[in-house]
Amino acid sequence: MNCCSVLENSTGLLNKAKQPGFLAQCYAGSPSSVRLRRISCTQKRRQRLAFRRVSDFQSRERNKKEEAWAKVSVEVGRKQGHQEKQGHQQEFMTTAIDILGFTAEEKQGIYKLTGAVIHHGSMKFKQKQREEQAEPDGTEVADKIAYLLGLNSADMLKALCYPRVKVGNEMVTKGQTVPQVNNAVSALCKSIYEKMFLWMVIRINEMLDTKQPRQYFIGVLDIAGFEIFDFNSLEQLCINFTNEKLQQFFNHHMFVLEQEEYKKEGIIWEFIDFGMDLAACIELIEKPMGIFSILEEECMFPKASDTSFKNKLHDQHLGKTKAFEKPKPKKGAPEAHFSLVHYAGTVDYNIAGWLDKNKDPLNDSVIQLYQKASNKLLAFLYAKHGGAEGEK
Repeated sequence: MNCCSVLENSTGLLNKAKQPGFLAQCYAGSPSSVRLRRISCTQKRRQRLAFRRVSDFQSRERNKKEEAWAKVSVEVGRKQGHQEKQGHQQEFMTTAIDILGFTAEEKQGIYKLTGAVIHHGSMKFKQKQREEQAEPDGTEVADKIAYLLGLNSADMLKALCYPRVKVGNEMVTKGQTVPQVNNAVSALCKSIYEKMFLWMVIRINEMLDTKQPRQYFIGVLDIAGFEIFDFNSLEQLCINFTNEKLQQFFNHHMFVLEQEEYKKEGIIWEFIDFGMDLAACIELIEKPMGIFSILEEECMFPKASDTSFKNKLHDQHLGKTKAFEKPKPKKGAPEAHFSLVHYAGTVDYNIAGWLDKNKDPLNDSVIQLYQKASNKLLAFLYAKHGGAEGEK
């Protein structure tokens, strides 16, 4: 999943929403319009990713392994005074999944894969002495992930640190640096979450679909949180871009159409164009020779680097596009390479590693383990995966 996926999914979902009966048919949208972040993050974010969803297994499955992953997953997401509320939310969600026709095995698979994705952010690797080769910095987290995914922990770590790649007609073992392994882990957990979520979307839409004619529908637009941190990278840009698009959609289709109703009813009103406030930033990101376009172009050149990418951005937009600015130095703040004037505020971005993040190649050695996993849902999701190189 790369910046092109963000463009395609955000545009596709908005176009779908314009169709009559869109939400009357209960169409569920894909999350890939917002790039899934590698989750080495705070308890607040972890809680947001559904730690509470695995709590029901504590009462049903009492062997040590089941208790280990369930207990870890639940306790990290809990906060004092919220257990009762979370218990109700868990009950509602479990009931909804049952009503939608998911089997008990599928539900368990969903919980396990979600827990595994979350644990990916806690994996640590270190550099071998006098070598650039990466090796695991402890195996406790990897053991939990391997159990949840139905894999052998040692095989998974070996595939991450020493993947086998095809060179000509032969398969050879290739060493990996710590950054390369971290990028591979990030790409894999994003891939698992995306495949699982899209599978759920298809299943839910099939269950709720109706061929009966619809004359009325209620639209619900869920706008995720805009992100402005001390350090902002490609993940934040993709999230903020999606929010920018959603906000423009909301402004135009709610405020503009509403004002047209005022005109029809003869109400004296000075027309306000809310949507145009966002146009400059959106076009800067998505149009030809915009940020995403230049990023895709740089990814096609073997010798491209963070520096060459930054130079192209500055040459193309600095002083020429009002939404693109040179970041102001801030004492004690991380380095920033450019600033974007978003609808919600100005954000400083650091472009380090964007080329690798945008490529997100999947480790084929690990994917082959997924295909043979004892977790049937994971094996099913990757059954038709033809090869990792270049897969998003």
